[in-house]
Amino acid sequence: MRTKKVGGKVYTQIYVPSTVSKDGTQNYAWIELVDPPTGDKKLGLSADEVLALLYDQTYVSDWKIAYLREAYLEFRAMENARNRSDVSYSDWEVEVHDGPQYLNVSVHEEQIDSELVVDWLLSQVSAKQADHIRLHVFEGLSFVQIARDELLGAGEADVTKRANSIGRSVKRALKKLREFIEQECPDLAPGGGV
Repeated sequence: MRTKKVGGKVYTQIYVPSTVSKDGTQNYAWIELVDPPTGDKKLGLSADEVLALLYDQTYVSDWKIAYLREAYLEFRAMENARNRSDVSYSDWEVEVHDGPQYLNVSVHEEQIDSELVVDWLLSQVSAKQADHIRLHVFEGLSFVQIARDELLGAGEADVTKRANSIGRSVKRALKKLREFIEQECPDLAPGGGV
């Protein structure tokens, strides 16, 4: 299980079995559960308990493997339909967790698309640099604020030194991303730089 925070919203993803390659190797993928569990009367578990077991990497059972395979197929079908601009997908009613139902989810789709692109781009730099970029660029934290959060109770000199280090690291990472974008996907390259 992993979580990511984008725009103040937390997204939880789960690592599931996906496809089997030609040589028989099982592949895996990170997905968001399309249809989170509602509980299981047969197992005597609430929705939260089922979800906890799904996210628990040490717990393995036949029902969990079957559920995760099905979750992957649902996720893949939804993504494939979305990528094809499938009319039937656009007509689906989607319930937003903290609001009413909407027939048109294009804004949500665009947000997910942009989040996937950001995740893909940030995978080109170290995990620490990606975290710092998220905090600085997307959350609007200064390098000093990030350093203070990392060095709780540290003196001002240590915080300043760490903030400078974080700033240099973020600038190097952004430069690397700019070069990567210009080389690998020129249509994404902005005119004025990243």
